[in-house]
Amino acid sequence: MAVIPMGSNIGINSISPLKDGISKISQLSPEGVEDGFKAVFRDLIDNVEKTEEITKEDAYKLSIGEADDLHTMMINAARADIALQTMVQLRNKVLEAYSEVMRINL
Repeated sequence: MAVIPMGSNIGINSISPLKDGISKISQLSPEGVEDGFKAVFRDLIDNVEKTEEITKEDAYKLSIGEADDLHTMMINAARADIALQTMVQLRNKVLEAYSEVMRINL
């Protein structure tokens, strides 16, 4: 079993709100909407990767005995879980919308 390093450097504002990305999309012209939509997903994926990395660093520190604050580690793990769940739900909604558009008869 491998031990993967984790850290507890996550800040209060580490999970960025989606409404910032969505407001960016609404300000774009029709030609730029695709890039804005892609940017929202890219930001969301980057956020998930960052929170997962921090959680891995926390687990590593706990395994070697460097971690003293278990509560911070649990908070970081919950943040990573929420970020991942948010990304999965957004993906599901996009796939539902795509399926609905494809069912429209012209």
